[in-house]
Amino acid sequence: IEVGELFFNAPARAKFMKAVNAETRACSDMLTLLALANSTVFFSLTSDGRVVLELPGTQDITRRVEQLWGAAAAESLIPLTGTHDGHTVRGLIQSPDAAKPGLRRAHFFVNGRPFKDVGLVQAVHRGYRTTIPEMAKPWIFLYLDAPPGSVDVNVHPAKAEVRFKDHEGVEALIEDSVREVLKGETSAATLDSQIAAPRLVVRETPPEKPRGADAQVALFLSGDPTDEGNRLK
Repeated sequence: IEVGELFFNAPARAKFMKAVNAETRACSDMLTLLALANSTVFFSLTSDGRVVLELPGTQDITRRVEQLWGAAAAESLIPLTGTHDGHTVRGLIQSPDAAKPGLRRAHFFVNGRPFKDVGLVQAVHRGYRTTIPEMAKPWIFLYLDAPPGSVDVNVHPAKAEVRFKDHEGVEALIEDSVREVLKGETSAATLDSQIAAPRLVVRETPPEKPRGADAQVALFLSGDPTDEGNRLK
């Protein structure tokens, strides 16, 4: 697909365009969301002949994080899974000893759709409890599978928010899943070694099906509604 002459039918809209760097950053941020939501797809972004992003497809979401923000960021993440009342959450959260104040990556996805939710961010923090300082902002990459009819995606003009039928239950699922994974040894502080990069395979084949059978993939993404930051620095 190639798109050109964007303002041919609406030239007045061109006046509202920002500087090239700002518009490139906006495109990069959107492409980042798509890449996290579809890790098996190859993405590339060029601007003025310069390669801004080049992201080969991968079945490992941790590898996708590494492509975007480097090996150190990927190595600080812990895999998380949880299930309750038909809802499933899986993804990656940051090890407590790696969580720092400042810029945070907080991305939520439900049934393939990125969305923002301050309540779920707070649920994650409740799961960390006393394992991190009060001002620390751990990175979050959580993917939710919700049953049909349990989530309304038409509650925001830009489709940036959703409404869960059982929002309290979803918050409890995320909080409990975070707390449970932090009980493990992988969340302990590392003094003289690095945490091995986890692998979160995003395409899984059920045991009863032959190898290579199609499996449902649900990956979603959202920026942290409480923070703003420029990923490209």
